[in-house]
Amino acid sequence: MPLSDHIEIRSEEVQEIIGTPPAKIVRIGITILFILITVLLIGSFFFKYPDIITARISVKGDNPPAEIQARATGKIIKLNVKDKDKVSKNQVLAIIENTCNYSDLIKLKKELKTIEEHSLTLSSFVLSYHFSENYQVGELQKAYSGLIGQIKEYKDYTEFDYHDKKNIAYKKQIVALTKYLMNLKSQINLSKTDLNLSEKQLQRDSGLYKKEFLSLADFEKSKSNVISKKNTYESLKSSFSNVEIRITETEQNILETEIQKVTQKRDYESRITETIANLNAQIKLWEQTYLLTSPVKGIVN
Repeated sequence: MPLSDHIEIRSEEVQEIIGTPPAKIVRIGITILFILITVLLIGSFFFKYPDIITARISVKGDNPPAEIQARATGKIIKLNVKDKDKVSKNQVLAIIENTCNYSDLIKLKKELKTIEEHSLTLSSFVLSYHFSENYQVGELQKAYSGLIGQIKEYKDYTEFDYHDKKNIAYKKQIVALTKYLMNLKSQINLSKTDLNLSEKQLQRDSGLYKKEFLSLADFEKSKSNVISKKNTYESLKSSFSNVEIRITETEQNILETEIQKVTQKRDYESRITETIANLNAQIKLWEQTYLLTSPVKGIVN
């Protein structure tokens, strides 16, 4: 038998085995696959993969050292901390040499704060508050002295009480004018009566003159008397009107004086408030220049 025939026969046998697997093996494979699928389905009800994982995470960060640099050059006259000291934010670490007495400045700041806390009743508070005049605050002295001057000026103005005294005088004047007005009113009434009598006498004299029972001289004298009485009456009426005008003007003066008082008071308060704000701004600038302060809470190193 040739070699090619033998190989072909064997190939057919192998093909037969591969093409038709045994039925027992197929059944076993299907059974195992079914069991695996069943186990997976049942296990999925008991073993669940968590959607949320709870864990503790620590985040650490390192803050770089805060650099402190003075704006002014000079010696440090006071050092308030030493190495490894704990400091809080804005704590004064050192003071650079200057002409200001720092303890006086602290007291001045407290006094300014006290005044600002009473801003709604500034006038009454400033008048009763004794503001120190002896602080030595170096380059802040000019602004500080300006505030002292304004407070003293306001106290002097209030103690002199110019507007109230002026209004008291006006009110006394109104009282006097009112009395004079009442007197004039009485004089006017009397003058009116006197004029009426003179006019009646003139009428009688006119009749007598027409009947030639009265001389021309006497008739003209009667006419002159009426004219004189009438002038007196009109003069009294004019004086009465003038006094009324003076009373009205004096009342207007009282009102204007009250307005001036309120305006001037507000002007004093406004200037004092503005000076305090300016002084506080200069103090802040001084602190930025001569004080070394901690920008953050930390440890001196």
